[in-house]
Amino acid sequence: MRSPKRKTEKRFFTLVELAAALTVAGFVVLITGTAAMSFWKTWEAASGLTARLEEYRKIDTVMDTLVRNAVPFNWTDRDGTNDTSSDLLFDGQEDELFFTSLRRAYAGSEGSLLFVRIRLEEDGDLVADCSLFPRFPWLVNDEDDMPWTREVLARKVRSVSFLYADRSENGELEWEEAEWDREEKSFLPLAIRMTVVWEDGTEESWLRRTAGSGASSVFGDRMSAAQGSTTR
Repeated sequence: MRSPKRKTEKRFFTLVELAAALTVAGFVVLITGTAAMSFWKTWEAASGLTARLEEYRKIDTVMDTLVRNAVPFNWTDRDGTNDTSSDLLFDGQEDELFFTSLRRAYAGSEGSLLFVRIRLEEDGDLVADCSLFPRFPWLVNDEDDMPWTREVLARKVRSVSFLYADRSENGELEWEEAEWDREEKSFLPLAIRMTVVWEDGTEESWLRRTAGSGASSVFGDRMSAAQGSTTR
């Protein structure tokens, strides 16, 4: 004879057990979400810091290799009229800088001079334009068949400003808060300070001496030059 089948009773979760399970699941989701959000914020902050440090590195490189090696370089016959006068290829504005820098020359290279322009574009990019061919500060905004080599130093920049150091007649150091007047000063500043302000409010400054700023240089005594004497 067949034994009678034992009836299986179905057991359902009680309301208390269901509430406990949902509570545990909620805690797991909350902990997982909090950990994921913390990880995301940490990663985002680290990425932002890495990007900002990379911008600092680019600006440091420009200041160390270009601004620190800025040299006085004159261009004769500015207007092509066989004029014997010469103009210094340097233009220090309050928010833009144009100068000539000395670089290491190699065999087969285009020369040891580099013409540089540092400026802030309308979209907030701080850029350094470089050219191996002579460029003139009075023509840089005109159309040119020879393009600049453009490098973006920093993005989302609110403003950039420059200060130029010089010595007064009594030998004291003073800072030019406005533009460097190359019509009156046929020599380079002793030092150049660049201040960059980002859109998030971060502000950093870089200060470098220039190469052509000694008491005696190819222009002779800088104090005599400042007083309008003939350049040697």
